[in-house]
Amino acid sequence: MSTTGDPKSTFENTPSGWASRWSAEFTYAKEFHRKWQVKGQLVVSKFLDRDTKTNDPQAPGYNLNLFSANVTTLQSMLYGRIPQVSVDRRWADPEDQVARVASEMAERLLNADIEEEGEDLSSVLKNCLQDRLLPGIGVARVRYDFDEGKDEEANPSEQETVEDAEEGNPEGEEEDGVVKKESEEDVPATAVKNDEWIEDIYVPWKDVMWSPARFWSEIRWIAFRTYKDQEELKRFLGEEEFKKLKLDDLPFNSKSPLEANSARVSEIWSKCELWEIWDKETKTVFWWVDGYNRILKSVEDPLELCSFFPCPPFFIANVTTTEYIPKADYTFAESLYREIDVLEERIALLTKAVKVVGVYDKKSAPNISRLINETAENKLIPVENWAMFAEKGGIKGVVDFFPLEDIVNALEQLQKQQQERISQLYQITGMADILRGDSPERSGVGTNQLKAKFASLRVQAIQDEFTRFATDLQKLRLEIVSKHFDAETIIRHSNIMLTYDDDPTLVMKAVEFLKDTEISKWRIIIAPESMAMVDYSQLRQERTEYINSLGIFLQSSAPIAAQYPEAAPVLMELLKWGLAGFKGSKQIEGVIDRALAAMQKAASQPKQQQPDPALQKIQMEMASDQQTHQQKLAEMGQKHQMEMTKLQLGFQIEMKELQARLTEVEAKMHQSSHEAANTIAVNASKPPPPLSLGQPPAPAAPAPSAPSVGAPPNALPNA
Repeated sequence: MSTTGDPKSTFENTPSGWASRWSAEFTYAKEFHRKWQVKGQLVVSKFLDRDTKTNDPQAPGYNLNLFSANVTTLQSMLYGRIPQVSVDRRWADPEDQVARVASEMAERLLNADIEEEGEDLSSVLKNCLQDRLLPGIGVARVRYDFDEGKDEEANPSEQETVEDAEEGNPEGEEEDGVVKKESEEDVPATAVKNDEWIEDIYVPWKDVMWSPARFWSEIRWIAFRTYKDQEELKRFLGEEEFKKLKLDDLPFNSKSPLEANSARVSEIWSKCELWEIWDKETKTVFWWVDGYNRILKSVEDPLELCSFFPCPPFFIANVTTTEYIPKADYTFAESLYREIDVLEERIALLTKAVKVVGVYDKKSAPNISRLINETAENKLIPVENWAMFAEKGGIKGVVDFFPLEDIVNALEQLQKQQQERISQLYQITGMADILRGDSPERSGVGTNQLKAKFASLRVQAIQDEFTRFATDLQKLRLEIVSKHFDAETIIRHSNIMLTYDDDPTLVMKAVEFLKDTEISKWRIIIAPESMAMVDYSQLRQERTEYINSLGIFLQSSAPIAAQYPEAAPVLMELLKWGLAGFKGSKQIEGVIDRALAAMQKAASQPKQQQPDPALQKIQMEMASDQQTHQQKLAEMGQKHQMEMTKLQLGFQIEMKELQARLTEVEAKMHQSSHEAANTIAVNASKPPPPLSLGQPPAPAAPAPSAPSVGAPPNALPNA
């Protein structure tokens, strides 16, 4: 660590020298901050309706705390919903897929812990906004931490290194060099990071101090105050370093952060006021106790941020280039607030005086007071010495009431004067514009939203500044992610592998791109995100607008793609280009990329020459006729086959019938031959009859013959 120029070069580069340096720096800085801190406490007391001198609660009815009402209204307008971080490509280039996936991963990481309980982003921003509206400054910082698992194999060598260092410095001259210890932000060389995270931390406005400067870029150092007891200090420094401290010299008798008055509570809460100083000139973080003769700890540039400081530029009110000191909004209308309170006190006192009181002659009319003190409705009050009572003029003669006309007139004038002062107050603070934007009649929802959104340019300016502050805080978180998170942690926490962009090669390129901050800062950007209540449905409106635009585009491009298929990739490129301009479209761009890649692959394959449409029509007709002819031939062949089968079956049946008839004929012929043979034999055994004279003998009968083979079946032989 090197010393700086005049006058800081007069301090030695040792723990004692740095303690002297910071003691001198804080002496001057406390005087620089004293006035606005005192004024800030008065503003907070005013908001809490406390007496600005004694800090005790105000008596009820004697002040009109419009300041508290105005601050509450502004706070509700400026911060109406949980913020959502938006990370996108800086120029929305549709072909820059690596930057698109990297921005999607970064957006998922930053939004992961927004809705968690405790010191989450929402609580931090609410507290910072309240500090901005009251004392005039809101401060938040980031802290990097991880779940450490040590490498056991590296421990022996680490122990040897520590022992060698102790042997090389036997005298233990701790004053000759700055004590070096690893902070929570440092990553030990032998550490294994099981898990990593970034915390958003709210810093109370009383617990921050910076070097006197005219504007932010001139600030040389920023200090954050914390309170630690002895056990916390031992865990922070380590047991070995804690033993070297001179505890009697440390101011452990400081009051607690709760400013407890009880001695017992103060003893329990007894803590040491520790300042964490980020010195931009030496790129070193120091831990120092005001009044101690040496610094407790120092670490060189633990986060390696471009701006070095772990906090964005302050959310500061009414700062000028003369000096970088906040000026609360209350101070510009303080006289009006005080005058309104004085008028309210007088109105309250006169209101109490407006009552029916008077005097009466008790001696001459002792019962006349019963007209007011008792229920005298439909009753007669007896009066003694009526003649004397009547001579004095009756009731008017014995009763005289306190004059209220002057009091009522004064009360009316005070109320009128108060309304004029309230109107002036609204003009100065800008609340009049907000009230004019609130229409009493029932108008459309969109009209009321526009009135609320554009009611006051001054309110809009504060909202833009608040958005800038929240965006800068997330930029610091993204820078820490890029420089310190492991690739496995980024992939696991972003859950990117379960999206459409699950290509390992593309994911690893996106991680490498994200960790290269010198390149990524030119290609991705954290866009400002509105946090006002009137913009609650903005995301739904944007997606609805995109769906409508997409429907119109598809309806217009479908006929072109049907008539000219080669134009489909061009249309997809146009769709992709238009999609890149919509907020929150990164999730669906992966689907478009896949479809476009498939189209380009299909278009790159060689295609046959397209035939002439007339020839193609003739070929189609010939193919149709050929198909019809083949179908008819198939039907005819099937029919012919059925007829042949039928004829063959009939022929087989006829052959069987002919065979049966032939068998029957053969049987009959055999029987006839047998009968004929028997008849011849019988005739031959008988003697011939005697011949008559004059008759010729009868001719002999011819012998029967067998039928021929080729004779028809009905040609039977004669018997």
